[in-house]
Amino acid sequence: MSSQPAPLTSNAGKLEPIAIVGIGCRYPGGADSPQALWRLLCDGVDAISPIPPDRFDADSLYDPRPSAPGKIAAHFGGFLREPLDQFDAAFFGISPREAVAIDPQQRLLLEIAWEALEDAGLPRERLAGVRGGVYVGMWSNEYEDRMYADIRDIDLYVTTGGGRYSASGRLSYIFDLQGPSLTLDTACSSSLVAVHLACQSLRDGESTIALAGGVNLILQPHISIGYSRSRMLSPDGRCKFGDARANGYVRSEGAGMVVLKTLSQALAAPHTATTAMPIQPQPSGAWRKTSQPTAAAKAICTYMKGISVAVGARPKARTSIRWPSVPSVPMASSRPICSPVASCS
Repeated sequence: MSSQPAPLTSNAGKLEPIAIVGIGCRYPGGADSPQALWRLLCDGVDAISPIPPDRFDADSLYDPRPSAPGKIAAHFGGFLREPLDQFDAAFFGISPREAVAIDPQQRLLLEIAWEALEDAGLPRERLAGVRGGVYVGMWSNEYEDRMYADIRDIDLYVTTGGGRYSASGRLSYIFDLQGPSLTLDTACSSSLVAVHLACQSLRDGESTIALAGGVNLILQPHISIGYSRSRMLSPDGRCKFGDARANGYVRSEGAGMVVLKTLSQALAAPHTATTAMPIQPQPSGAWRKTSQPTAAAKAICTYMKGISVAVGARPKARTSIRWPSVPSVPMASSRPICSPVASCS
């Protein structure tokens, strides 16, 4: 006999809806909060920009011919505005030596997870030891490639700071969550699968609360080179889905995290800062936001007005810890290698 608890159900035997009780995010165009993202979408802001110089030498790699070997036929992408070398390591109890080796993607996950929990009105002290699951979608670790370029600098912190496997575990450790902790790589669907598994864990009673989301930063040119040769990238930096002018897609960065509970638990929790926005599965397997009649619209409007609860300390002004300098990528060989030179600030 299985010892697993039966899936949580609501009326008429339907699966228990899942509620979003907190959100944290970083997206192109300066969208560093759900409210800022909402404004960006409502105002129709164009968040596409040229490739920043601290990622790689885009000018030396540019070639308007999509099939050119070792080149990229696009100058544009969706990039975060904030400097990637800025991080308040001391706030999270991380030593300067370890912080140097931590992938900026993991640093972003720490920040947005904290903000999502703050948005939910859940201070870390209240989470300690709870059966909380962490599900992170993360399909690249290009910072690790940079750090591994010089074997003299490799130590244990480099191996844990760059490995994708540690992204979810670091969140579980920092917040003392005792539930499942998984980092997922299903390519472009990684974040969606993370949310799906988090919802399953909550319904199965495996977790009482879950963090689910994903992160992506573009730090190396190699994937863009491959996509360019396959004619997948839009030369003008614009996606035109369903349009006869469509000529490819645009690579972008970002990080997002949601705090999830079953709807019944979310509505019963007095500390929840935002009105619950339930996620309900559809027969086709698709997902959409829903709730009782008229409640969903009220929930979204209430949330977007910026209702939140301050729950204590937040990361201080971010200080520069380290960012490997970006050299020109040698393109003479068929397999170019980026060899960053580490520098401490």
